[in-house]
Amino acid sequence: MSMKKFKLGFELEMFTLNKKGEVVSKGDVIIKRIRKDHPEIWTVHECGRHMIEFGVKPSTSFLTFKRITNHLKKAMKSAEKNKVLLFPFATYPGNFNPEFNDSIWYNVKQRILGNKFKMAGLCNGYHVHLSLPSGVFNSKNMLRKSKNKTYKDPKKRLSGKNYQEKYKEKESVLINGHNLLTAADPVLTTFMQSSPFIQGKHLAKDSRMLFYRGGKNLGFNGLYSKFQIFGGLQSYIETLSDVIKLIERRYDLWKSEIIKQGFSADLIRKHGRKLDYAWNPVKINKKGTLEQRGMDMNLPSYALGVSTLLENAYLRMRKENLTAIPCDEGMKEPFKVKGNLLLIPPENYVRNELQYKSAIKGIEDPEMYNYCDCFVKFAMQRTNKKTKKLTFRIYEILRTRKTVADQLLDQAIQEGVNINEKVPDKIAKHLAVHWSNKLKEDIQFTERLLESYKNTT
Repeated sequence: MSMKKFKLGFELEMFTLNKKGEVVSKGDVIIKRIRKDHPEIWTVHECGRHMIEFGVKPSTSFLTFKRITNHLKKAMKSAEKNKVLLFPFATYPGNFNPEFNDSIWYNVKQRILGNKFKMAGLCNGYHVHLSLPSGVFNSKNMLRKSKNKTYKDPKKRLSGKNYQEKYKEKESVLINGHNLLTAADPVLTTFMQSSPFIQGKHLAKDSRMLFYRGGKNLGFNGLYSKFQIFGGLQSYIETLSDVIKLIERRYDLWKSEIIKQGFSADLIRKHGRKLDYAWNPVKINKKGTLEQRGMDMNLPSYALGVSTLLENAYLRMRKENLTAIPCDEGMKEPFKVKGNLLLIPPENYVRNELQYKSAIKGIEDPEMYNYCDCFVKFAMQRTNKKTKKLTFRIYEILRTRKTVADQLLDQAIQEGVNINEKVPDKIAKHLAVHWSNKLKEDIQFTERLLESYKNTT
C-alpha cells in the first residue's frame, strides 16, 4: 500500500503562568497576541482560560517538528510581551483553581461530568495523529463499510472481488493500527510522563492519567471514572463493524446524558459529529486519523522522540502488512514479529496491569522497562542511525531510567519537599518557572537534533 500520502499531525497544550510562577488566566490574551504577531501559528482555546493549544500542518515528524519549534519560539516571544510564561508540562506542581471558558461545548460537559469537570482544567496532553489510507471515510467523515464497487472509467475499473480486497487492506490498517496504539499506550505514557505532582500532591509518576482517565483499572476516581467508554483506554477491535457499533453506542449515550441534563438533543448534532464524542487515549478522529491522546504534555525533544518512535512503529506495521495478534506469548515477548504477525499482550493485561504500572512507577518498574524496550526495538529495528538521532530522549530514558517526571521528583526532593506531603507554594512556583525557562533551552536542543538529522548523509 502506498505511503506517499502518510502524514503526522500534533497538538500541544500548555499552561500560562506569570513571572512568579503562578497560573494565570491569560490564554485568551496570549492567543490574540500570537494571532496578531504571527497569524501563521495555529492556536485554539482549551477548556481552561489558563490553557493554550498549538497545532501545525501535518507532515513527517521531521518536517512537522521544524514547524513546531519555529512556532513555539515565536509564541514565547509574543507571550513575553505580556509578561507570561508558557509551562510545557501536563500538570502544574502547585495548587490552583482553574477558570473555564464559556462555551456551550464545555458547559454541556461540565453539567454531565459535574464537579469532576474541574479535573479537565488541571491536565494538559500531547496528541499525535497518524493518517489512515484514503477511502476508509465517506464524504461525511464517517467510517464506511466495504461494498462492491465498479468504475465506468476502464483505467479505474475493479472487479467486485478486487475492490473488496483493496478495501479490506485499508480496513486492516485501521484495525491493526488501532490495536498497535492501544498496546503501545503504556509505553508512550511512560516516556512522556511529566506529572508527578497535581494540586500540590504526589499521586503517581503520571498523575494526569489518574485524574483524567480514572476508573477501576487505575484505582482512582477520575474525570471519566463513570464514563470509561468516553475517556478510558478501550478494548482491541476485531472488525470495522465493531468500531461503528461502538461509535453509535457512545453517541447515543452522550445524547441521553445531554437530555438528562435538560439540554435539547439538537445540541449534539449542532456542535459535533459522532466521532467527536470520544476523549479516549486511542480514538478514531473525524479528520481521518488514528489519534493517540493519552500522553502527558512534555518538552519538545521528548515529544519529537515519542512521535518518531510511533511513526516508525506504525509505518513498519503497514509496510510489512503485519497483523497485531493479542496472545499470551505477547506478554513474554511483546512486539515480537513472527512471519506477518505482531505479537501483542491480551487487552486485560494492557489495561489492568501495564496501564497502572506505567502511571505509578513508570520506567523504574522492571516489567515496564522491558515492555518499553521491546517496543523501541520493534519500532527502530529497520531504521538507520540518522533516524535514531530524533529519538535521543527515548534512548536517554532507557539508559538512565529517568523520565521528566523522575527529574521533577528528584529536584523537588533536593529542594526539601517531602513527597508524602503537600508541595509548598514557594517551591511549586520555583519548579514551574525553572521548567518554563527550560522550554526555550529545549527548543534549541530539539533544533540541533533536527539539524543533525538533516545534515547526516
